[in-house]
Amino acid sequence: MLPPPGVVMQAAWVLPHPDLWHAVCAFSSGPQRARNPAPSIKLPMTPETSSLWILHRDPAQRDALLRLVSAEIEIVTGSPADPSFADGSLPPPRVILMGVVEDFELELEFVHRMRNDVPAAAWILLTELEDITEVGRLFDGLTGEPLAWPPSPALLQERVQGALSRREIPTLSQRSERETLTARFARWFPEAELPGLLRALDPGLAGVPIMIQGEPGTGRSLAARYIHTFGSSQNADFIAVSCEGAKKPRDLFVQLATSEHEFEYASVFLADAHRLAPGLQHRVCDWIEFGLPREAGLGISAERLRWIGAVGPASEAVLLAPRLAQSLAGLVLSLEPIRGRPDAIEHFAGETLRAWSEARGRTPRSLAPDALELLYAYPWPGNYRELEAVLTRSLAGAGAREIQGSDLHFEASSAYPRREVADSETDPTPAGSVAPALMPREPRSEPSPPRPPAAQSELPPDSVAAALMPREPRSEP
Repeated sequence: MLPPPGVVMQAAWVLPHPDLWHAVCAFSSGPQRARNPAPSIKLPMTPETSSLWILHRDPAQRDALLRLVSAEIEIVTGSPADPSFADGSLPPPRVILMGVVEDFELELEFVHRMRNDVPAAAWILLTELEDITEVGRLFDGLTGEPLAWPPSPALLQERVQGALSRREIPTLSQRSERETLTARFARWFPEAELPGLLRALDPGLAGVPIMIQGEPGTGRSLAARYIHTFGSSQNADFIAVSCEGAKKPRDLFVQLATSEHEFEYASVFLADAHRLAPGLQHRVCDWIEFGLPREAGLGISAERLRWIGAVGPASEAVLLAPRLAQSLAGLVLSLEPIRGRPDAIEHFAGETLRAWSEARGRTPRSLAPDALELLYAYPWPGNYRELEAVLTRSLAGAGAREIQGSDLHFEASSAYPRREVADSETDPTPAGSVAPALMPREPRSEPSPPRPPAAQSELPPDSVAAALMPREPRSEP
């Protein structure tokens, strides 16, 4: 029974040794060299069955590669110059096996034209042994080392099968990270009340830069990581870059170099981008528009990078160069502070207590009314992050199921002991004021022994020297 038109059947045999390569090429050559280089199939196939493209300028070499692969899949073969690969008539491949020969221009143009159209494809390049280094340099946006031509059948099959068996589904660790990130995001941003978030998560806008504006502690880095995780390719790295104190490009390159090179995509998160030196802000604009320079060491092309910049509130907008603001503001997310929003404080506190208790297998904790009142009244200069830290310290330091106001630890340092809640009957502070409970207590000092009378009478009271003498600190009884 003949195969249907347009389908290439798998080879029935495999070359046992690379020494037979030239025999295969001779067997496959002849009249095929004069054919118009067109894909071997024009297919009625599904994306699941279109697994491998074999591209080579020479039809004889394509046929030889077809026999070498010997995979249980259907294959498309053709020349990199054929326009059918770019017109959308072929389903996207899972693997592209391509010979790189002569001046490399035809293959470079094919990769440049097609790479964004087949983002999930794995690329395997074949070239002469003496050209491997140069091919690796020119095709620097692709992962994996080129193979020497002619390839070893065993090595070629191993690379092809390894690429075909790769599944674009989350691993167990990725699933756990996503679950943790989703739960944290829901605590900070209930019901995803972020205008522009859905646009930022749109895969079709995965390359559009984003500017996240807000005060420190409002969740700028959390929002950036959430957008990266659920709005980009799974084979993408998240690179957080601190801009505080950065004055020269190498200050940022050192942080970019921490990325793992097996990633094909990346999101670069510029934390406090408005803190960059003015001259460096203009350099970053060039990187956003034209790609990172080679000395950055990242090895990911401009179209596969997504820039996310976190900037301060409107009061600090003057520190951001207008050009950088325009480069980052493809999409804009504005995050509100938590102060003055009792509903947000109560929701965040309740969810934080519940998550903390569940993570440790304990009975869920709650906040007493007086503790909530203290949380409402505190100004929260550090926003959500500071509130989360206060709740975490308080939960660790208190054993009761209900957290009282006296259990709240607002001070991060052990040098400032926790104050007791003021008693309205004995404390002159008006009811509802939280200043005594929130202000750090001065460390108590022992009463100083009285000075001898002779020492007190050595200088007259109106003496200038007496005025310049340091006084003993007045201590609490």
